[in-house]
Amino acid sequence: MKKILATLISVIMLFSLFSCSEYDITQDELSRPSQSDDALTESPTDSDDPSFEDIDKSPLEFSVEYGEVLNIYRLVIDYLASDYDQSASLSSACESYGITDEQEIQLFNEIFGAAIQFCAPYYKLSCGYALKDLNDDGTEELVLLNNEYTVLAIFSRSGEKAVLLGSYIPRGSCWIGQNGLLHELGSNGSDNFSNYIYRIASGGASLEPVAQFGADGHEFVGGVAQTKYYKIENGEKTYITESEYNDLCKSYGDFGGYDTNSDKTLKYSGLSFTPLFEEDEIGMELEDIYRAVFNLEIKVLDYFLRETGYLNNCKTPYLLQDISALSGLKYAYVDLDGDSRKEIIIDCGDTIILRYYQGIVYHYDFTFRQMYNLNTDASFAYTSSSGYGQRKLFFDGSVIKTNTLWEVVNEVAENTTYYLGGELSTADEITSYIAENPKTAIEFAPLEVSWQNKVSQAEALKIAEEYWKDFDIEKNFYSVALSEDSSAPQNVYVFSISRPVEGSHYSVFDTVWIDKNTAEIIIPYSDGKG
Repeated sequence: MKKILATLISVIMLFSLFSCSEYDITQDELSRPSQSDDALTESPTDSDDPSFEDIDKSPLEFSVEYGEVLNIYRLVIDYLASDYDQSASLSSACESYGITDEQEIQLFNEIFGAAIQFCAPYYKLSCGYALKDLNDDGTEELVLLNNEYTVLAIFSRSGEKAVLLGSYIPRGSCWIGQNGLLHELGSNGSDNFSNYIYRIASGGASLEPVAQFGADGHEFVGGVAQTKYYKIENGEKTYITESEYNDLCKSYGDFGGYDTNSDKTLKYSGLSFTPLFEEDEIGMELEDIYRAVFNLEIKVLDYFLRETGYLNNCKTPYLLQDISALSGLKYAYVDLDGDSRKEIIIDCGDTIILRYYQGIVYHYDFTFRQMYNLNTDASFAYTSSSGYGQRKLFFDGSVIKTNTLWEVVNEVAENTTYYLGGELSTADEITSYIAENPKTAIEFAPLEVSWQNKVSQAEALKIAEEYWKDFDIEKNFYSVALSEDSSAPQNVYVFSISRPVEGSHYSVFDTVWIDKNTAEIIIPYSDGKG
């Protein structure tokens, strides 16, 4: 990996502006569908405050303002990023930073306890904060979080004083919903957990409980363990059915949904991440950051889906294949927008763009129809259901946008329309523009990373079909397809051959594993290889 990124191709072309129409690339046919907000609609009840069990939500008030909280936060992260003595006490750390005030020492300890859990290993790169009025009382709350939108701590104000509403560790995580409600999960085991929903009181000095429900272990009924679900209303604990529990989860934002807590905060809170440290303080060059992405040490943020994940688990936008399952990947390291900061372009049949901006590596992807023939000046070709043309991409902060250079609409119809720079034009004018504005294609190099499979899914399918060729697959209507097997190791594809039974139904007849790197055929549950 070091060798690859050390030899990254440096092709830097200044951005030549063309006067034309501008629109957000996340709209029109280039947009990626996002998950519906319907499942995360939060609807606080009108019930009296429940008496929450086993949790102390007394806020901690500090005689400091947000600026001083951030200063302590910076010292905590600086300490974590240093080669510190893990056996040393935090009081000695505070002493080394000249922190002697008892409240500031307590604040240091609170932030340290949350940050050490969530921010490793790139503390200075990953840590940040957000400011937002979460309860619409005219006062902004301060949320400490990392670049994956994992919440570390939440502060509000009481006058000029900072009030710590909560700090969070893995068994006490928190996510923030779209109406500013705080959703906390406390857990003492897989079937012992409580969901707490709070709103921040007007004035910010306390939390007001909205609801509490969860699971209270299990009991055996007829020799079968059944989880005991409950809710608390008006201080009374009532056991409920699993269906009633699921309904409560849905009404308050689906605690048990597919998204992680950080993904929910990212999608629905409206928070905007601000890095805690300036780039020159982080101590990492841009190449180091991208190298860490390829080494699966730093997650990327999918701009369109609003999710974070490691690059090897990202999927191609057209066929939704794991990028790690593809062979023959290529990449280029270029400055697309002329800001003297390079982006990574990955050719995987579709196009993936990686861009570092203010503490986050953003992941943008486009199908082969949305973007192809990408040039050094960030222009590219595209086709759509209505026509084809050439656009030019640029960045506005973390937002990716395009200008339309030229476009042909409804070419096969009688009313073909031509546009040049967003204005009505003619075929001859477009032809002249293309001739007068030659482009230089981006040059790609092979991308080799440790997690990349050497055998693609398509190649493995051909191997499986060849293995079962004696069945005369097409003639006898057999079907060979990628399958699942929880017992299979991570380094193999699982293929099954099915045969038709009872008309349109298929039954699995045989299964093989194919090594993703050697192409060897492995017979499951035996040591033999074919």
